[in-house]
Amino acid sequence: MKRLFLTLCFFLSTTLSIAQSADDEVDRLLNEGAYFELERVYPSMKPRVKDERIRLLADGLLGTYFNRPEEAIVAFDKLLKQYPDSFNNSYRGTITLFRGINQLVAGLYADAADDVAGYLAELRERDDNEPLMYSLEFISNCGDALRDNPAPQ
Repeated sequence: MKRLFLTLCFFLSTTLSIAQSADDEVDRLLNEGAYFELERVYPSMKPRVKDERIRLLADGLLGTYFNRPEEAIVAFDKLLKQYPDSFNNSYRGTITLFRGINQLVAGLYADAADDVAGYLAELRERDDNEPLMYSLEFISNCGDALRDNPAPQ
């Protein structure tokens, strides 16, 4: 009985450390910008990533860098809506920028313009000098200029 208990404890601790290591490994690859390596290993690691924020960020960035804008938009939307207090303003600006870029690529011009303009309005209201302000304004202006055009086929 004692042997069974010890075996079970070992199995559980190994499982927990593997789950934690998946989070750590994906986080490391994201921080290093090793997107080709992440693209290669992520499908097998994704089910073991426990922190949904890491999983969504990986989904969003891989969707961005490997031309899967719809996947990226869904991931970035979830990040911004489900975890609004998990990020500082600069990080939130980066996620908003990436979502806007993907919306433009997907032909969702009005969404890109409106979503980014909404974030810019929040920044101006707080008198926040976001480092990405010009990039965000560019995305918003592009979306506005293309608003009434159909998405390319």
